[in-house]
Amino acid sequence: MAQRARKTAGAAAGALPFFTLLAGDDTVSRERARTQLLDRIRAARGEITVEIFDSEQQTVAGLTERVLTPSLFGGVRVFVVPHAESLDTEELAELEQLLGASLTDEYVVVEGDKPGEDHKALAGFVRKAEKRAKEAAGACQVVTLLKPPPWKTADWLVANTPVLFGRRIDRADAEYLVERAGDDYDMLRSELEKIDLYLDEGKPVTREAIAGIVEGTREAAAYELAQALGRKEIGRALGLLDSLFSSSFYPPACIGAIYRHFWSLLRIRAFEQKEPETVRAFMRAVQGRDRDGQTGPGVAIGKAAGLFDERQPGRVYSILIKSRLVEQARSFSDDHLRAVFRWLHDIDVGVKTGRIDAGKPMMQALCIRVVRGPERPEDERAYAGE
Repeated sequence: MAQRARKTAGAAAGALPFFTLLAGDDTVSRERARTQLLDRIRAARGEITVEIFDSEQQTVAGLTERVLTPSLFGGVRVFVVPHAESLDTEELAELEQLLGASLTDEYVVVEGDKPGEDHKALAGFVRKAEKRAKEAAGACQVVTLLKPPPWKTADWLVANTPVLFGRRIDRADAEYLVERAGDDYDMLRSELEKIDLYLDEGKPVTREAIAGIVEGTREAAAYELAQALGRKEIGRALGLLDSLFSSSFYPPACIGAIYRHFWSLLRIRAFEQKEPETVRAFMRAVQGRDRDGQTGPGVAIGKAAGLFDERQPGRVYSILIKSRLVEQARSFSDDHLRAVFRWLHDIDVGVKTGRIDAGKPMMQALCIRVVRGPERPEDERAYAGE
């Protein structure tokens, strides 16, 4: 399988377990797994009634009672419980009653996010479901569907695009799609759906289709604006700002993206002051196109900047080299970067307190000032829109 999936022992091949738990943060694969399971039940049992649990209108206790109470009208019922991570400990304890059930015309499908520190109650429920799956062969199964790490997003697209849309995508074109749309799986699914509507049946997803559909329809992202400012490309920055204001401009998100980008630049500068030879070795390897020589120093720089760690060597090219992030950091002085942070801070506070209206003229002035830098002592003050 393309996604990292683990199927706990307990459900024999081809069997239809009464209870299925789909756990993990790969929401696209979870949706597909749920759809495939419902299709299998329909193929084996004929017409079915699917009931989606709504925590706003129902209680978990009421759900378990409905599941365990045979239907007077017969028929096969499938109860789907989405967002199990939103259930509290008591509600999950109610749901545990179904783990030991063994019914003939009822099926339960529970979906939850990746269990862990953020979802401790769900993690406990998953462990109990896994134990039940081992004990009751064929009655219960747990399928874990996790997103691959970011540097394997393109591989995920290569493997899943044929399954989701019946289309092929080459790895180079998958990398291009990630570059244009980011590595959020729901966003990538949305972009592929748009491409699928555009292309003739069976046609592959190509770079040309991505350029024509994704770039032509998606909103300009705030991180692209931050990148343009980091490269001191004021013309492109102002163009991206026009695009943002023509769609749905949200000042805090935009200010936050610029702040994070320039904070990375400041950390790269600090790292170079501490480890100058590492940065020089990296730049020599980049200029000499020495891929092996880029990796070690690049990972060290990326880790210092808070962009990735040693487990993500594949991000050196996309994050540091392709965006020329080290060159960006070198093009700003520490004083210039500190002034940028002061301006961003002042606007952020002003917007959130209602003192400042971050309209287009103000944001244009901010972009120009970020690229130009402080020219006079008074420019060192936080930008307050005066």
